[in-house]
Amino acid sequence: MKTRGKTRGWIGAVAVTAVIALGNVAFWALPNQHERELPAVTEPLLGAAYSPFRPENDPKAGEEPTLDQVREDLSLVATTFREIRTYSSLGIQGQVPAIARERGLKVTMGSWLDKDEAKNDREIESLVQGARRNPNVTRVLVGNESILRADQTVDQVIARIRQVKSQVRQPVSTAEPWHVWLEHPELGRAADFLAIHILPYWEGLTVDQSIEHTVAMHNRLKRMFPGKPILIAEAGWPSDGRAFNAAQPSLAQEAKFIRKLNARAKAEGISFYLMEAFDQPWKRYDEGGVGAYWGYWNADRQPKFDLTGPVAPLPAWPAIALAAALIALPLNLYFLGRRRDVSWTGRIAFVALVQASAGLVAWVGYRFAVQYMDISGAVAGGVLAVMMGMLVILLLSQTLEFVEVLFARGRKRPSEPVETAPDGFKLPKVSIHVPAYNEPADMMRETLTALARLDYPDFEVLVIDNNTKDEAVWRPLERICEELGPRFRFFHVSPLAGFKAGALNYARHNMADDAEVVAVIDADYVVSPDWLRKMTPHFADETVGFVQSPQDHRDWQDHPFKAATNWEYAGFFDIGMVQRNDHNAIVQHGTMTMIRRAALESVGGWSEWCICEDTELGLRLMENGWSSVYSNHRFGWGVTPDSFMAYKKQRFRWAYGGMQIMRAHMGRIVGRTPSALKPMQKYHFLSGWAGWAADAVGLIIAVMSVIWGALAIAFPAIVELPSSLFVVPALAGFAIRTIHIIGLYQGRVNCSIGNRLAACLAGLSLSFTIGTAVLYGLVTRHLPFFRTPKAENQPALMQAFQMARNETILAVSLVGVAIGISIVYAPFVESRFWVTLMLLQAANYGSSLVMALVAALPARKARKTAAAVAIIPNPADGSQHSAA
Repeated sequence: MKTRGKTRGWIGAVAVTAVIALGNVAFWALPNQHERELPAVTEPLLGAAYSPFRPENDPKAGEEPTLDQVREDLSLVATTFREIRTYSSLGIQGQVPAIARERGLKVTMGSWLDKDEAKNDREIESLVQGARRNPNVTRVLVGNESILRADQTVDQVIARIRQVKSQVRQPVSTAEPWHVWLEHPELGRAADFLAIHILPYWEGLTVDQSIEHTVAMHNRLKRMFPGKPILIAEAGWPSDGRAFNAAQPSLAQEAKFIRKLNARAKAEGISFYLMEAFDQPWKRYDEGGVGAYWGYWNADRQPKFDLTGPVAPLPAWPAIALAAALIALPLNLYFLGRRRDVSWTGRIAFVALVQASAGLVAWVGYRFAVQYMDISGAVAGGVLAVMMGMLVILLLSQTLEFVEVLFARGRKRPSEPVETAPDGFKLPKVSIHVPAYNEPADMMRETLTALARLDYPDFEVLVIDNNTKDEAVWRPLERICEELGPRFRFFHVSPLAGFKAGALNYARHNMADDAEVVAVIDADYVVSPDWLRKMTPHFADETVGFVQSPQDHRDWQDHPFKAATNWEYAGFFDIGMVQRNDHNAIVQHGTMTMIRRAALESVGGWSEWCICEDTELGLRLMENGWSSVYSNHRFGWGVTPDSFMAYKKQRFRWAYGGMQIMRAHMGRIVGRTPSALKPMQKYHFLSGWAGWAADAVGLIIAVMSVIWGALAIAFPAIVELPSSLFVVPALAGFAIRTIHIIGLYQGRVNCSIGNRLAACLAGLSLSFTIGTAVLYGLVTRHLPFFRTPKAENQPALMQAFQMARNETILAVSLVGVAIGISIVYAPFVESRFWVTLMLLQAANYGSSLVMALVAALPARKARKTAAAVAIIPNPADGSQHSAA
């Protein structure tokens, strides 16, 4: 029966995978149906603008194609067009008319006028000579948009037109956009014909609007200059690039524009040249990315679409859909077939997101394949693609946690407190270790008095005061231990290396010989009497190496800052730890933990090189085959950080320590070094580190957004905003994070919606700190020393700004750049995605200032406890000190 159930499960998995794959195909197929009602182009088009440059040429650097390459181009052009126009009479372009004559092509020969009058003289001289030597030159153009660029005045161009008219027999004009001719009728009177540019993309029109606009502007000029010939010297549509208001660049839109304009031009007797014959990648530096994609043929001289048959908006969609399906297939099959602990609703939701992510990856891969990029663009795009890939992985990891929590079919390893020890199990002696540094006597009295009240038959308490210099601080602790009786032993050790781990190792070497279990609590924790009695029975299972119960807090009710941090901590213990326990992959944290002495000794004790010695020990125990138990029951209560700076320093230490652990243990995680870790244990530790890394990726993206955005604002013709595709995972990450708080807290954390939102704010406020810690952790081996801004004697408001100084600077920078982009790139629809992302990032980092300001508020009820909330190295003497 069990085998039959598994078979049915795999049949269902295959069936659902097939449905998801078909949905993927439909997603790509439905918007890419062929448009069949377009008029066909059955005869050669009148003409095309021709620039001979290839991807390897940079005309600004004087690089030109060879004569043989021009001959190849014009042979191809002659198959579709009857005429061409050029833009310069110098260099290789000056030789185009002669080669065009060999191919039977007529030429409207052009010249380029700018502010360099000496070069302009050479252009005009070469233009005249080319028109005289080549009978296939039917028209000549004196300059191209030189008035629009303000390189020449109207009077200067008119003078040049008259100069050339006196020397050639062909009609003479200049090429300018339609509005220049309307604004300067004297220019039209001086020219033999009007060479007008109508490029409705740059006016933000749709293709259908553009056809009507083109005809309307032509006819308006025709009425303005009756009897004067008009040539639309540039009319076209880009096949790629940014949307400009309503104008959408695409292959299908370009094909639609050409075919509809050709039909309308034939019907109304309008002459037009297509802009242009071949894509010109070099133009992206002048016109942005869209400038590279106006050709009928691409830069490799392949036609981009058919002029007669049906046109697909995205001809490559079948390949993209297949790639997306293949990328998602292995993970989808595995998850659907193996994760029966999750309901079908949860499994389908997860694999649907996997398929969507695979589609995004396939689409980005396709976009990279068809884009024209130089080395710098490829490198920048590659970096963004890597960032996006990391965000996709993180997004899937967070979604998996969401699905596992909300759609789980019961708990795999429910580990509740044990009310009655198993028959035959003798409660072991427990040695409780309390490391302390510079701790206030009043607080320690509360901690130790609570330990004295433990309802447990056999235990001892070792208080290890390490490196406290002031005897007036540590002597009272010694007296408290003496008052509490022989179970309490006090050690003042100075100097003692190794920080907290060093203190715990010292206690390990000095505990009672008959102690079988080591328990650890922080100096600020008050425990309930039943802690040991209800948790030590878990050691009846001889495979259990350590047991853990949550950290909780006792001083948060009277201050909104402390309340927010309390509930932010609670999310980890009520959601993440519960889920990880199902896979025997919990995170050991340094307080409220118990370790089997034999297990601790078998792995060599606490690691003094790591500032998160607790988590490192837990992972090391698992690598050596020991299992763990997590009971989500509160047995101990400490104090929350007293300030936002203390909160930041604590989280910095955790994240930095996480990177230390990752670097030291990655070989065992990925299998290079043998270990007893199970696949799901490896996954949960990797996903935990990935959670830290998400903030580092977000920080990098935020900084890159500011730098890239500022450059795009300052140099819009050179630096373009990255594709909005890169924004999708980041925006999805914000959405998932919000859903995570609302959904998972709703199901697992017993608090109000207001407290959930406060917890979300607290978590967001640490993004910069965590991101910085991760980046430091990846490149350094020892915790860097950060000087706390000295603002104790300043007003609370100023202290808050100091504590969130870096985050506030970044948030303000993001807002400033977002405003600049919204102004400079207002017509570009995709810029709105970047503005949205930057504003969300600004809100993320701005939350640090909000939390700092909240922390500066006065408490509703006075309570002062100098807690040791974060231990960091003192570079001067190697001792420890409290971040509080």
